[in-house]
Amino acid sequence: MVFESFAESLSFFLWATLIISVILGAVANKTNFCTMGAVSDMVNMSDYGRFRAWLLTIAVATLGVSILEYMGMVDVTNAFPPYRGPQLIFVENILGGILFGIGMTYASGCGNKTLVRIGGGNIKSLLVFAMIAVIAYYMT
Repeated sequence: MVFESFAESLSFFLWATLIISVILGAVANKTNFCTMGAVSDMVNMSDYGRFRAWLLTIAVATLGVSILEYMGMVDVTNAFPPYRGPQLIFVENILGGILFGIGMTYASGCGNKTLVRIGGGNIKSLLVFAMIAVIAYYMT
């Protein structure tokens, strides 16, 4: 697809992003897709439905990135934060996972669920979203 001007390409990009975001938001809201909810359902109610959906999402994402990397369309070796390294850092990964889990519990869900709740009018989620934005800023 070739565009005549930068403004035309920017407009197409922004409209396409809006349409895809609305579709993904509606699907996430309708299916109640949530990482914390999936683990909670599995542990508390022995219901593996959302957990299987979560694992399917991980598998599709991993396969998709692997195919894109194989085709030379993306280069994940220079990603930030680095996902590939010469050594596995156990303490940082375990501590980060624990802190993430605690934060996700206090926030009542992940960033995806926060965005769905903002769309539904939840005021608490605005504060959670602001904190996510600040942490994302400091990661860069």
